[in-house]
Amino acid sequence: MAPESSHALGRLGHGYAVAGRPSEVQRVLKEMRDLSGHRYVSPYDFAIVQIGAGEVDSAFEWLEKALEERSLWLGYLNVEPQFDPLCRDARFQHLRTAVGLT
Repeated sequence: MAPESSHALGRLGHGYAVAGRPSEVQRVLKEMRDLSGHRYVSPYDFAIVQIGAGEVDSAFEWLEKALEERSLWLGYLNVEPQFDPLCRDARFQHLRTAVGLT
């Protein structure tokens, strides 16, 4: 696979996770880790995969890293449907406030 961006890989991994294809999720995560050895991979992209896999705590760890890096992708917290599983979690409200979306 030769993706255009780590963002595309994150979306692909999320799709595999939602489709119940864990071996493909692991393959995408490995590719993302390998890619991060050569170029920047946003923590936001890892978070998207973790959300799809139902790994909420891990997703929040990655989102906190994205917040520390001031990732522009966090501006989509209110509109991306991938974040729906996190909406009722107090940590999600904290992120929204930290980004200035409340």
